[in-house]
Amino acid sequence: MASPETSMGTVILETGKNPLAEEIKLEGINVADVLSGQVIPLLRTRVKVATTQAVAEKERQLRKIEAKYEILRKRLAEEVELRKSSEKTCESLRADIEVTRCAEVDLWDRLEASQVAFNEKSQRIDELTADLEKKNQTHAAEVAVKLKALAV
Repeated sequence: MASPETSMGTVILETGKNPLAEEIKLEGINVADVLSGQVIPLLRTRVKVATTQAVAEKERQLRKIEAKYEILRKRLAEEVELRKSSEKTCESLRADIEVTRCAEVDLWDRLEASQVAFNEKSQRIDELTADLEKKNQTHAAEVAVKLKALAV
């Protein structure tokens, strides 16, 4: 008994979905042709072409992905270098800020010491000025007494 695929000497290829609606029939190819090896080399050639095309497409997709990856890798490397540079700059700025704070404290201490020294000297000047004023008054009184004594 003959199977449905080989009935009437014709090969029927199925797609596997709906055998009745999806059958693909190759007209003019009979079982003898398939068995004699004329169709198999043709099918192999078509499979090779399809495989080669699929591989070529996959390789194109791979090259695109690799190009995108390379761009991203370069960007990442640039960002890493920028971050390292920024971190060094920040560390340098932190050190500068610490030096500036120390200098500011030192200047405040020196200003305070200068103000204390100024106040002490100012007080001494006030004392000397007061003593000089007393001496001037005493001297003026002595001169007035001597002038009075001379005038008499």
